[in-house]
Amino acid sequence: HLFETYTNVDFINHWDIVDIRAFDWVNYHDRGQGYFQIFHRYTSLLDISNSTNTEGYARKRIRELSKGTDEGYKFETKVTEDIALLDRLHAMNFTQQGITRSDEEVRALYAICENLIGDGSGKLLTTFVNDEPAVVSFFVHDKHRAYHLFVGTDIKWKDMGVGTKNF
Repeated sequence: HLFETYTNVDFINHWDIVDIRAFDWVNYHDRGQGYFQIFHRYTSLLDISNSTNTEGYARKRIRELSKGTDEGYKFETKVTEDIALLDRLHAMNFTQQGITRSDEEVRALYAICENLIGDGSGKLLTTFVNDEPAVVSFFVHDKHRAYHLFVGTDIKWKDMGVGTKNF
């Protein structure tokens, strides 16, 4: 059904799925019937209950956490409800990449954020550099874990490790 209906299908699997060979085996001996072209993308799973414990972090992440502090920059992350700021920074990132967001995508971003914040299962975390917003992330959470859904970064702060600090 997938091959007959769609030209592209993207699967975003939960991190618990460790064996994706079944996707690779579809029509393995007769590729003319259609097959999945697999592009692996991995994510990290970290215990962040203690913000000073960086055990298990990649060395690059640890370096990102210390960027700017020696130069006197002040970093602070707060829970906010400024969806318009997320939208503005999100748009800035897409524009820099030459990607145009549709009106429908923008409406969906607002609707998802508004509904999940209103439901108590979504949070916007904004990281400020010297009281100026640098990055906003939208997280969805349940009783077990949080999932990163949207992010927008002010491109003038991107090399300051603000994304890592925001997480």
